[in-house]
This record gives sequence, C-alpha cells and structure tokens, in this order.
Amino acid sequence: CMHESLYNNPFLQENLTRAESYGLKIIPPRFGEGKAKIARLETIVAGLSHDLSEDPLRGKKILVTAGPTPVKIDAVRKITNKFRGTLGKFIAQEAYLRGAEVKLLLGETGMPVPEYLDVQYHSDFDQYYQNVFSALAEQKYDFGIFSAAVADFKPKEVYAGKFPSEEELHLDFEHTPKVIREVRERFPELYMVTFKFEQGVSKEELLGIAQERVLSGFQMVVANRGEDYVGEKHGAYIVGKEGVLAQPEGKKEIARELLEILGRESWEN
Repeated sequence: CMHESLYNNPFLQENLTRAESYGLKIIPPRFGEGKAKIARLETIVAGLSHDLSEDPLRGKKILVTAGPTPVKIDAVRKITNKFRGTLGKFIAQEAYLRGAEVKLLLGETGMPVPEYLDVQYHSDFDQYYQNVFSALAEQKYDFGIFSAAVADFKPKEVYAGKFPSEEELHLDFEHTPKVIREVRERFPELYMVTFKFEQGVSKEELLGIAQERVLSGFQMVVANRGEDYVGEKHGAYIVGKEGVLAQPEGKKEIARELLEILGRESWEN
C-alpha cells in the first residue's frame, strides 16, 4: 500500500513500464482513500491463472454479451426482462481463467463483476446494438458468445420527457433488429455461440428449434426452457452440428462445458 501520488510518480511509472518491456506481468493496484492498495487476492489468483494457463483457449479473443437490453418508453421508464447476465458473467470469468482475452458487454443491473474483467455496460437496446458492432469492428474475435437477453420488441415511438402518470398509456410495438442475424451477415467468419430460451415447448421441440438455428449458419446453440429452471438449477442443452454435445446443469457447469467444447474446437482448427 502506498499513497496514490507516490504510485503516479514518473520515476516509478517509468520503472514499471521498463519491467513490462522485459516480459514481467504487472497486476495494477486498486485505488481508494487516496492510496494505491495491493490488488484483491481474487484478482491476483485470476491473473496468475490467466497468464500461466495452457488451455487451448489461451490467447483467443472472445466477445461475450450478457444481461438485459431494455427498451425505452419515455425518458425515465423502460421495459426489461428478469435476466441479469449471471451466466454470461460466469462464461467471461471461465474464459479469462483459461487464458483468453475477453470482452464482456453487460446490461446495467448492478450485478458485481470481478475487477479483472474488461466490461462495457449498456443501459438499453440501442446502446447494446452499438456496443456489439463497435467491438466487432475494433478487432477480430475468434469466438462470439451471445448470451444477452435481447429485447424482441420496442415501442414505435418514445415519449419525449416523462409521460404523465395521470394519463392512460397506449403503446404500439415493432420488432427490434435481429442482432445475431446481422452479426452473422456482417462477420461471416466469426464462430458464433447463440442462446435460445423457450417456454411451453417440449424438450424435443426445443432441440428442433436449436438444430434449425445451427443449420441456418450458427456454429453452436445453448438452448433451455423455462421449465428447466428449478430453484438454482438451470438445465441446458449445448447443440452443435452433430446434435446435443452436452447437457450441463447449473450456470457454472454450463460455462465450463461450453468453454471445454470451444477449447476442443480451437485445438482442432
């Protein structure tokens, strides 16, 4: 722990830069109360795992999207869904620990995220849309994992200001742009993992829907049903061109199984 002004001293910064040029990994401190404090133990351990990993995903660039993408009604009201992005966060963490270079696009739900992850937040659908295509334009990703709970509809008109609470509100909706379809068209070489949530369908119907998506040009689909949520249990089917590749239960298990499969794909390719 040192005073922040000492950490920012140009002589110290010059030495840190020189150390990095020699191949040393510098885990930066966390700042608070005017001091540069040693990084949290979780961050140090994650950094060691990331840099020492021998996993096939080491060095691979992975984009992960997660959380809701609300649509605006007026300047203060939005329509959203119940999903917070926990699964996407676990996927991003697991990928980072395996040595991948990860960027996480996450809806603003207040969910805590490890400080070692590169996170960019979106507050609504329009910002999510912009963040996705900006990230893909900035660099080439090896994998895109699209677990965000993307809004399917939005109001045709957004009220300017705050709609008066005394008046009746009537909304007309239209479809939002299908982000994953547009990504597929604009970035045909990107390996895409998409997610499909259904309710009121059988397991066979769910797998049929997932297989149709794979056949339409997406390499992998993680499919699940509302009926598969029982408390903390979160069952899912990971579907590829060969059929069901895994049936993990639990969000951390889904993240691990998915990245194991992507690691094998990376090794084979």
